[in-house]
Amino acid sequence: MRDPFQISTRAEPAVVNVDAELRVDFHKISETYLSTVTMVPHKYIRAVSSDTKVFKSLVTEWKFRPGSKNDACEVDFFICFKFQSDIYAHISSLFFHSAVKAVVYAFEKEF
Repeated sequence: MRDPFQISTRAEPAVVNVDAELRVDFHKISETYLSTVTMVPHKYIRAVSSDTKVFKSLVTEWKFRPGSKNDACEVDFFICFKFQSDIYAHISSLFFHSAVKAVVYAFEKEF
């Protein structure tokens, strides 16, 4: 006899929260700081900084979705930051575009 009840489930990827020590290098400035990192496999990574001398706030997000080919994916990258000092803000504005290119190149090279 067939069971009259139909049950459908969909398991969502587990959310992982970790505290991580991250580092940013910018010319002669190197800063290590703590971030709370939230990850959902194959969906997104979000890091929110704390305990940093360089940044008043720093939030980064990587969002992933399937690409046009089976072994590819599309990535949206978001960053929002505010420096603790005007000096850091001025220095970063001089090199911002080259820094963004370096981040993109490093990501593409790795993956």
